[in-house]
Amino acid sequence: MGASSPRSPKPFFASLPRPTLVAHRGGAKVAPENTLFAFSQARDRWGAHQIEVDVHLSRDGVPMVSHDADVDRITNGYGPVRILAAAELGQLDAAWSFSLDGGRTYPYRGQGIGLTTLDEVLRKVPLPAMIDVKEDDEAARAAVVETIRAAGASDRVCIGSAQDRVAESLVDATPEMAHFFPEGAARAFLVAVATGRPIPDAPYDVLAIPFAEGTREVATPAFIAAAHACGWAVQVWTVDQPEQMRTLLQRDVDGIQTDRPDLLRAVLSG
Repeated sequence: MGASSPRSPKPFFASLPRPTLVAHRGGAKVAPENTLFAFSQARDRWGAHQIEVDVHLSRDGVPMVSHDADVDRITNGYGPVRILAAAELGQLDAAWSFSLDGGRTYPYRGQGIGLTTLDEVLRKVPLPAMIDVKEDDEAARAAVVETIRAAGASDRVCIGSAQDRVAESLVDATPEMAHFFPEGAARAFLVAVATGRPIPDAPYDVLAIPFAEGTREVATPAFIAAAHACGWAVQVWTVDQPEQMRTLLQRDVDGIQTDRPDLLRAVLSG
């Protein structure tokens, strides 16, 4: 990975080519996001090497694949994921709001594309997966970890959270899995690189960062080189412009997370 191998190589990296095509939410601009349909299409149509998956817990304690804490934006339902049982969530139309033409048509409505469980995704689309645990809740963390292990997927999962406390607890709970940096630890690394200060140690494996914050680039050559020197991989999100994809490839980034896996496949194939 990069200029050096990870300091504590995890099985997650074994099957990942560099650069890695990561279908963010399954490819949210080409299919209804975070659905089994999207993840399957990312694998079968666009040749994704890895998927990025967001998880919330249902009322009956089942890890459900959803970026938002509620179902309002994506489905034909309303309310928090937490107040509905897994079976009820599966009956919602998760393709309700998806359009390829700015809302003129909704090509996947009414086709039985519901919210899916994490277990279904891990078993039916057995790609390496970056799993983002959205809730700061012990029951949610435990349920996600149990689901991953029960599916035999520990070796192909990079787990974590944007929240430092959640990420730290996941490191303790899942030493066999790879882990991505939470926001606070990633920002501390960024500051150290920018100021020339000593880089703080961190028990993580992948720096998943935005291409830029506002007009300021984050995934600079210096950032990527410093991460590689520390043995950390770098994946950049959410990159949907071919020119940015090409820039990152020139900078030796490890992976690109994109809502347009079709475009990234074309760039990689070109």
